[in-house]
Amino acid sequence: MAAASHARLHGSYTQAIAIVGVLSLVVELDKTHTFTTPGDLAKHVEQRLAYLVTSRPTAVNMAHAATRVTSLAWALAREPGATDSIVRARLVQEMEGWLERDVADNIAVGEAGADAILAGVPEGKRVTILTHCNTGSLATAGYGTAIGVIRSLQARGRLAHA
Repeated sequence: MAAASHARLHGSYTQAIAIVGVLSLVVELDKTHTFTTPGDLAKHVEQRLAYLVTSRPTAVNMAHAATRVTSLAWALAREPGATDSIVRARLVQEMEGWLERDVADNIAVGEAGADAILAGVPEGKRVTILTHCNTGSLATAGYGTAIGVIRSLQARGRLAHA
């Protein structure tokens, strides 16, 4: 499949602002008229995401997400047998998956971080964690990376104070 290399669009690209941006496009695509060709749909996606990037030009994650979704839209539009409805459905499916993948990635980061912290701590001893800045739902899809480590430590009964 031509778009296979675009199948997993997560990691550093899916911070909260990027997820909200692409999900706003999902809402729009659900309400938008049928496009004449898959290329017209890809062009619409490209234009709408470019517009979103102008609203927060310093939001690097939004720019990366826009580039990746635009590339995916064009790759899907060029596939043999592509139609407006097929391309739209595949784009919506991919973009909606970002939220779930981001939460799963954040949980994995939280577990790995807790493991790393506890590797140097005697068994049964609790730890105190200090963090700053956006550590949770302000920066990610709702679970958090730094706060994910704190969540994991708390779940293990190893957090004294955060």
